[in-house]
Amino acid sequence: MRKVLSGILFGGTLLIGSATASQAASYFTETFATNDSNWGGAGTSSTTRAVPTYVSTGGPAGTGDGYIRNTVSLAASTLAQTAFRGQDNFDSSADAFVGNWQTAGIGLVSFDVRHDAPQATTIWLRIAPLANTPAWQIKTLDVAPNTWTTITVPISLSEAMSNPNWVYGGAPSSDPAVVTTRYNTLFNAVANVQILADNETPTVVASATFDLDNVATAVPEPTSLALFGAAAAIVVGRRRQNA
Repeated sequence: MRKVLSGILFGGTLLIGSATASQAASYFTETFATNDSNWGGAGTSSTTRAVPTYVSTGGPAGTGDGYIRNTVSLAASTLAQTAFRGQDNFDSSADAFVGNWQTAGIGLVSFDVRHDAPQATTIWLRIAPLANTPAWQIKTLDVAPNTWTTITVPISLSEAMSNPNWVYGGAPSSDPAVVTTRYNTLFNAVANVQILADNETPTVVASATFDLDNVATAVPEPTSLALFGAAAAIVVGRRRQNA
């Protein structure tokens, strides 16, 4: 079964809505139609590709929809563990995710994920330079087990400025000039796109299987931006009413 609602994060507030791929012009989508497209699996090294398992059928679209799979060990209350690596040095997706995202106008990243851990697991999106650090790491959703879930993450300087779920790999800073420099430096030269899993419960999960499909960057259309703005305005209005 596939969960079709997307989680959209604005300023630290999770909005569940209909801003899915139909409302964005897709810039590139990796569907893993025939192989693993040189993506890497789990592992502590960003320089050596750990080959994930390629599964030719059973993705979000069902029969004939290929995807990649990997096993991840999740200790209790530790840092998020890398589940999948799309990297420049692996030539993942023929480097379709590599380059200047700001010039390309990329404002959304989405992907489908599934896992079989015994409880909900937090999924992170990590976007990194060629050196793989420092990077922006974005906390997305707590994903329930055993169902394909689509995660959609807006990418913008305003999100980096205001969203507490955006975490920078260097020293923390709330200085707008520092955040702006960090954002521009990375998103002018993106090299790596990685999916991480985080076990935030006291339960140790010796191993869990994670599946990934339909990793996409997109250029938001005006209708998408209008929806995002309206949703954000609703949240602001509710906060003012509750103040």
